[in-house]
Amino acid sequence: MKIKYLKYKLLIFTLLCFGFISISQNRIDGIITDYKSNEPLVGANVVIKEENIGTTTDFEGKFSIEFKKLPITIECSYIGYVSKSITISDVINNLEIKLNLDEQILSDIEVTD
Repeated sequence: MKIKYLKYKLLIFTLLCFGFISISQNRIDGIITDYKSNEPLVGANVVIKEENIGTTTDFEGKFSIEFKKLPITIECSYIGYVSKSITISDVINNLEIKLNLDEQILSDIEVTD
């Protein structure tokens, strides 16, 4: 009798472990670079709008972010660049995102007394 309950406990434990492993596999890896020069953008922000989860890129412009379910919208931003939103409906490895420089130039400021 004890062996039967032990088998059930082991089966439930195994199923729970596999369930958690499959949940944690929802991840997107990618890189953010400058559109013209292909230089990696260090410290760029990557946010999943639906889940309010975010991360930043490393020294090579790479990021990794986990999500709960698809589809998701990722917003990428970096100071001096135009932000970009991307809707993703399938898991993508090595997503490449290129941001354009914000060409808006402010006019001169004149200070008077």
